[in-house]
Amino acid sequence: MIVGFFGVVGVSRQLASAVRRTTTRSIGLSIAVPILLVAGCDDGSGYTGDYELVSIVSGACEVAGGPQPISDEVRWFQLADVETPSGLLVGYFPCVAPGECRAEHDLYRSFGRDGDRWVTTVAVALDPGCTLRYRERTLGRVDDTTIRIDDIAHEELDPGLSGETCAIEEARRRGTSMPCVERTEQRAEVR
Repeated sequence: MIVGFFGVVGVSRQLASAVRRTTTRSIGLSIAVPILLVAGCDDGSGYTGDYELVSIVSGACEVAGGPQPISDEVRWFQLADVETPSGLLVGYFPCVAPGECRAEHDLYRSFGRDGDRWVTTVAVALDPGCTLRYRERTLGRVDDTTIRIDDIAHEELDPGLSGETCAIEEARRRGTSMPCVERTEQRAEVR
């Protein structure tokens, strides 16, 4: 089980659909959104607004990444403070144009507070062969009009694990101690 500030929560429709289509492998997945547990001391995230994604740089961790194309499916999004039973969440709402956004936030791309950071983690365990994967997405500010989303993926193959031992809890436990395999930086501007 996940302990501390973290709680297991649902996944986006796209991710849930992909999991349902996987029939030949056993997949474990958990998304954790840290939540500030101190009530009454929150003045909002400071990230609320409509954004346009202006750059994506992605690549292996040990080398400088290269620019990536920005598809229409991810170009526009809205961030909004969402009150949950566990605390404040920066909800990520995909949009087709500025102000034309989904009514529900995409939990996979949303952020919870962990101390002074806004972050989401995803742990995955794929069996047979037991591939463990841990992804951490962090939201930050570049300046008054630009935000940055850093997405770092860690992965490890451990054929010594299988069945119940190849589990999301193990991927979460190993977390950032596994080798870094991919780093992506996204920058978006307020519109």
